[in-house]
Amino acid sequence: MSGRVLLVAPVRDFNFTYMGDNGVGACTVASQIDASQWTECVLEVNILSSDVAGTAKIEVQLVEDGYTPSQPDRPNLGDTIGTPLTIDANTTNTFVSTTYTTGITSKVAVQVVGTQPATAVTCTATLEIRLTFKAS
Repeated sequence: MSGRVLLVAPVRDFNFTYMGDNGVGACTVASQIDASQWTECVLEVNILSSDVAGTAKIEVQLVEDGYTPSQPDRPNLGDTIGTPLTIDANTTNTFVSTTYTTGITSKVAVQVVGTQPATAVTCTATLEIRLTFKAS
């Protein structure tokens, strides 16, 4: 079995606190990741700290990336692949991961999405994100 580990985002702070009522914000942390030669992908998130109040949440998502060389300036992110990793509580020094074996296209991207149900509800996290690709 061969594989590749990719550091998608070194330790980084995400703050979705002030998005307003029912706000949703997405931050693409990596795109145009070539996944064409791999049969399995593990999304790994090290949650150094998080402060998520009420029904707010932060999701780390693997998404389809429809990048084409003929339109390099046009973002074309598609559907979420599988189930995203959800942070919906206060957590410190926690490692979470999920494995995808279907839906991996030729290119993928990673997004961090914050959902804010009410104004000024705390919704922050400090994360490190990696992808591990495997081929059988």
